[in-house]
Amino acid sequence: MKGLFKLKSVVALCVLAALTACHPSVDSMSASFASSDAVAPQPALREQIAQLEKSGQIPSLDRTNTLLGIDANNNGVRDDIEAYINSVEARS
Repeated sequence: MKGLFKLKSVVALCVLAALTACHPSVDSMSASFASSDAVAPQPALREQIAQLEKSGQIPSLDRTNTLLGIDANNNGVRDDIEAYINSVEARS
């Protein structure tokens, strides 16, 4: 039992040493952050998704709380998915 504990300890120390050796120093990381002060903040994920939906790069999905979504024309396909399929066909 003691031998297994020692083996696990040695393996853990070796892994820790390897990870520490591969990681850049904190000083070099803080220097790189200090040099990039002019970087503009990214918009929140929700805002990014809204921009992509508005531009048409991704489909604008129905966000109602119904499981089946809205199918106003009763063709068995959610209206948001149908609109995306039609836009893809139009681009092809």
